[in-house]
Amino acid sequence: MKNTMLWMLLLSCVLLCVLSGCGVRGGGGGWRGDPPGDDDDSSAGDDDDTAEDAEAEAPFELLGTWTYTGGDAGLNNTLEVTESAFVDTGDYNGTPWVVRFELLSWDNDSDQAQLETSEIDGFSHYELGEVLFTSWQLDGDSLRLYISTEGFVTPEGGTEGDEFVTYTRVTR
Repeated sequence: MKNTMLWMLLLSCVLLCVLSGCGVRGGGGGWRGDPPGDDDDSSAGDDDDTAEDAEAEAPFELLGTWTYTGGDAGLNNTLEVTESAFVDTGDYNGTPWVVRFELLSWDNDSDQAQLETSEIDGFSHYELGEVLFTSWQLDGDSLRLYISTEGFVTPEGGTEGDEFVTYTRVTR
């Protein structure tokens, strides 16, 4: 149970960092990157966006730095979210980790992002190359991050540490 909680927290931190960005909710809509299930590598010419459309798109809403604020006193965790990755850094009762997740795709309107584990230093609940599906509830600077390896889940209810991890935005 502690391992599951730690993994969820780690992934939540990473997801939170990537998504925290500017705090813009919605706006720009639609998937950035290849949407989940799009295995067609010929997408280079598929982008119909004009330069004006690209400027109008809202940045990923989780961009920035997030810190774990859930109820587990043994967990210290920071999630850095950029336009390309989530970097989850922390320790659980003295067991440290740094895990990088590449941001494959995201959608502010759906509150979902797809990540791939790309680097692991220390403890991790995930394997290199493992794809994660994240969804979230964002209320101001408070984030509930839901993580699954099987597909997107509805970001509602659940228990902190089991179904979701709680973060607070530090910087945008």
